[in-house]
Amino acid sequence: MEGKTPGGGFQQHILFTNDDFDKVVAFYKANLKNVKNEQSMANAGTKMTMFTFGEGKDQMMVHVTRDTKEERTMIQVMKAGAM
Repeated sequence: MEGKTPGGGFQQHILFTNDDFDKVVAFYKANLKNVKNEQSMANAGTKMTMFTFGEGKDQMMVHVTRDTKEERTMIQVMKAGAM
């Protein structure tokens, strides 16, 4: 998905995998460069980890979520700013 805002624009990609949450998080930890922030939390069967990386207008976010009821891992890759 792409869109324009008064301040620039955004791009978002949503992916799903049957891979285990911890395996997906380990993949992104090993492959993302210039990570500025990492946050993780778990609550009542849901796990979430978010990575923020990049500089300036190239800053991006990867958000990994696992809902045990859905039995799949969702990955959101987002970029916002001047496009």
